[in-house]
Amino acid sequence: MSDAATIARNQNEEMLRQSGKMRTMLWILLIFIVVIIITVLSITNNNQRNPIPDDSKQIIAV
Repeated sequence: MSDAATIARNQNEEMLRQSGKMRTMLWILLIFIVVIIITVLSITNNNQRNPIPDDSKQIIAV
């Protein structure tokens, strides 16, 4: 009986360890996505404040 209890305890600890790794990976992924979103937003905001002159959009008067 003690063998079965030991096996169950070991399996439970292994599951907890794996779920901890999974949670850590999800947090890292979430932080990575947030950083990318903030970067994209700041770049678009920068372009709106001082837009890069685009020659193709200028109307050339003849």
